[in-house]
Amino acid sequence: MTAAAAFAWTVVRCLCVASVALPLSATVHRLLMGASAAVGGRRSKRLLWISALLPLFVPDLLTGFTWRLTAARMVHSAVATELFYATLLLLKAVALQTVIRLLIIQPPDASPSVYCWQLLPGRSIRWWLTWLRLNLTEFRLPTVVAWLGSAVMCLQEFEIAALVQIDRHPIVFSVWLFDAHAAGEPLRRSVMLMLPALIWQTCLLVPVILLVRSSGDRELNAAARTPSIAKGVHRSDLVFGGLFLLTAVWMTMIQPFAANAAELFSGLKEVINSRSAGTRFLQIASSIFSASLAAGSSLVVVMLLRRFRRTDVVTCCVLPGLSGPLVLSLLVLAAFQLPVLRVLYDTWAPLLVGQTLWLLPRTLLLVLVLERFAPATSVHCAILQTGARRREVAARAEQLVWELRWRGWLLAFVLLAHWCLWDVTTASILRSVRFEPVVTRLYGEMHYGRSEVLVAITALTLLLPFAGLLAVTAVLSRLVSWRKR
Repeated sequence: MTAAAAFAWTVVRCLCVASVALPLSATVHRLLMGASAAVGGRRSKRLLWISALLPLFVPDLLTGFTWRLTAARMVHSAVATELFYATLLLLKAVALQTVIRLLIIQPPDASPSVYCWQLLPGRSIRWWLTWLRLNLTEFRLPTVVAWLGSAVMCLQEFEIAALVQIDRHPIVFSVWLFDAHAAGEPLRRSVMLMLPALIWQTCLLVPVILLVRSSGDRELNAAARTPSIAKGVHRSDLVFGGLFLLTAVWMTMIQPFAANAAELFSGLKEVINSRSAGTRFLQIASSIFSASLAAGSSLVVVMLLRRFRRTDVVTCCVLPGLSGPLVLSLLVLAAFQLPVLRVLYDTWAPLLVGQTLWLLPRTLLLVLVLERFAPATSVHCAILQTGARRREVAARAEQLVWELRWRGWLLAFVLLAHWCLWDVTTASILRSVRFEPVVTRLYGEMHYGRSEVLVAITALTLLLPFAGLLAVTAVLSRLVSWRKR
C-alpha cells in the first residue's frame, strides 16, 4: 500500500472516531458534573472520575497486547478488524474529549455578544469571520476543541495499531511510516513522507490554538454557575454514560488483568529466581530514571514558560510535542545529525530532548489543572499560617501546604514519568545504541507471543513508579503528621 492510501485511510478513521465520540463524551461529562453536584459518597465520585479518565493513563502497549489475540481471530474480515481498532480508539477519544469539556466551559449566556455584533452595519468578509468566531467561542468552543483534539490524538496513535495489525489491517499511517523507516528508508525520505501528516495536524491544531486564545481564560469548575447541572443526573445520562464507563473499565483494566493474572505470579517467581534478574531490574530502573529525568525537565521548562507570561512563546514551545511522537522523533533525529549536534548523537541527549518536548503539552495541561484546583492565593495563605504562634495552627497549615501544593505536583511528576516510560516511538527512534529502554524490549517481545516472564516484566514496569509514589507519599504524610503532633 502506498503512503497516500495509508494516510487517507487514517484520516477518514480519525475523523469518524472523533465524530462518534462527541455525543458519548457529552453524556459522560453531564454524568460527571451531575455526580459532582449531587450529595453522595466521596469515594464513589472519585471512582466515577477515575473510570472516565482511565483510558488516558493505561499504556497503549498493554491494551494492544491484551487484545491482539482477539484481533487475530478477526483475520478473515478486514471490516471487523478496523471496527475493533476503532472501538479501542473510541475509548481514548471519549476520555480526552471529556477532559477538554471539563477544562473549557462555555459561558451561561453568550447570546448578547453575538446579538450586539449582528447590529453592526456591513457584511464584509471580516464581519463574517468575526461572527463565526463568536459563535464558535461562545456556543460551541468545548465541542469544537474536543473534536479537533481527539482527531489529532487518533491520527498519532501507534502502539495499539502496531500490535493488533493483522493482514495489514488496521491501516495506520504512523505504523506504515515507522516500518518504512525501520526497514532502512533514508531519514530525508522519511521526513518527506511525514509532511502530509504534519500539514494535516497543523490544520487541526491551528484552529484549536486560535479558538482557545480568543476565548480567554475559562473556569475549570462551572458547577456553581450552571443551573442544569446542579439538578442532578438525568436517567438517560446515567444509563448510557454508566454503560460506556463500565465498558471502558472492562476493556482497559479488568480484561487485561484477568487475561494475564494466571501467568503473572509464576512469571514473577521465575524472574526473581533467574540469573538475569539483576539485569532486568537494572533495565527497568534505568528506564524509570530516564523517564523521570524527562518528566522533571518538562516541569521545569513549563514553570519557566509560565513566568514569562507570553502566550506566543508558550505556543511555539508546545507545538513540537503536539505534532506527535513519530513526527517529533524524526525531526529531533534529523537535528542531531547536523554537524553542530553530531557529537551528541549517540548519547542520552536525543532521547531526553525528544521526550521532554513530547511531554510539554501534557505538562502544561497538568500545571493548569493544578493551578486551578490549588490556587496560588490559597497556597500563599497556607504558607503564611505556618508561622503562627499556636503550634496546632502551624501544623495544620503545613498539612494544607502539603495537600494543596506538593501532593499534586508529586502526582503530576509520576504521571508524566509514566507516560514517558511507555512511549515506544520516541524511545525506539532516539535511544542510544548502548541503552535499551524496557518498553522497546517489551514491544519487540510482545510481537512473538505470550510468556510468563513477559507478563511479569510488564507488570513490574507498570507498577513500580506508582509504588514509589505511594512510598514517598506515605513518608511525607508521616513527617507532616509527626510535626503536627
